[in-house]
Amino acid sequence: MSYDDEIMLVKVSFEKECVVHTHFHIHRQCTYVVSRIFEFSIDTETKIVKAGGFIIHETKCRTRSQVH
Repeated sequence: MSYDDEIMLVKVSFEKECVVHTHFHIHRQCTYVVSRIFEFSIDTETKIVKAGGFIIHETKCRTRSQVH
């Protein structure tokens, strides 16, 4: 959708039980969960975000996600 030198905003659809393998972003990223439940592993911390919730990934963090 949009990005600049500091933040990235995208719209992505994931299938249930999808795994997004570990990756790295150069921007901050704000993720809003429209449906289902996402499990985010950010560096060494794991967070569960349900539909209607959001999370901000800081710059240069390692991220892995799973959709439930």
